[in-house]
Amino acid sequence: MTIVCMITLNHSPFDDRLYYREARSLLGKGYKVNVISAAVDSNGKSIYPGFDVKYIKSDVDCKSLKWISTLSKLFLESMRTPSDVYHCHEPDTFLIAVLLKIFTRNRIIYDVYEYYEDVIPLSNGLTKYFLIFMTRIFEPLFCRLADGIIVADSEIARRYDRFNNNVCVLYNYPCLDVFGQECEESTIKAEYSGLHRVIYVGGLTEERGILDLIRAVHEVSKTHNSVKLILVGWFLTEEFRDKCIEYMKSNGLNEMVVIMGGVPHTEIPHIISSAELGAVLLHPIPKFYKNIPTKQFEYMACCKPVVGSNLPPIRSYIVEANCGILVNPIDVKEVADAINFLIEHPIEAKAMGLRGKRAFLDKYNWRNEEPKLLRFYEKIMGQVNI
Repeated sequence: MTIVCMITLNHSPFDDRLYYREARSLLGKGYKVNVISAAVDSNGKSIYPGFDVKYIKSDVDCKSLKWISTLSKLFLESMRTPSDVYHCHEPDTFLIAVLLKIFTRNRIIYDVYEYYEDVIPLSNGLTKYFLIFMTRIFEPLFCRLADGIIVADSEIARRYDRFNNNVCVLYNYPCLDVFGQECEESTIKAEYSGLHRVIYVGGLTEERGILDLIRAVHEVSKTHNSVKLILVGWFLTEEFRDKCIEYMKSNGLNEMVVIMGGVPHTEIPHIISSAELGAVLLHPIPKFYKNIPTKQFEYMACCKPVVGSNLPPIRSYIVEANCGILVNPIDVKEVADAINFLIEHPIEAKAMGLRGKRAFLDKYNWRNEEPKLLRFYEKIMGQVNI
């Protein structure tokens, strides 16, 4: 039995990509998967034998020393864990993987979630300097030591193809067994019965258009006072959270906007199914001209029309499936008009949702990506020649 050790600093062991896509696919093929994680998730639970989690915690208070301490503990625990291949999920843990390669001679995989060069302008402090070091010095030098690199889209692949000749693109399409079933609608629908429910799922940041969405729903309420915005996710900074809360308070929107926080991955389809439409209003910055947002596929999987930014990674899917309305995400009136249209034209909105669902079932689901992951692993383990 091949033993995989997944190493993560920031991702939950039950992260939708790490666990629901990759780990479950490997487990289903007979691999054993151990996860060593510094991110505790009390909501996660595995029903699969052969999946074990070891949590690492540092008691150091200083942020920079805590980072060093945590990486050191992740490295030592990884060394103690019998493994055939180490699979790391961040630039930070790629540092560990390279050391593990040197000390153990085992295979290593670098899983790249983002185009990290575009994350640099959005970062600050030590994180910013670390990403500069990783993207401009460490990765160009050491990516060739990886036995393979997994990336989340073709734009990221173009960067890493320069450093490694075994790059596998695995799109973050939803899993059929999680999103493909008929969902029991969340209690949200009963609780807000008679209201027009708009949903957003994901990280709550300014560049992801959250404040613009709140403002747009405020504008919609002038026409449809029965509108309700449901935000599912966490604010990534207290500063931006305070900014949103202040806008809501000053405009009397506290009852109109519900901030749910994070929820277990398996609950997301039930919550989305309780809404009328989904929003993905990523700002036109370099990062979002490349990254493909997973949330648009989750809305499509739940048969919901999408109000999305007119950016290439969103436009290509919405236009192909004809499953939503494209908008300028920073034009509040344009966003509000799109929401109003879907509220006022329920038959057309339903037809968009059905077309999105069909595209998900036919093309944009993890079942079509899983064989690529398994072939990639087989190649790395020397079981096939591709």
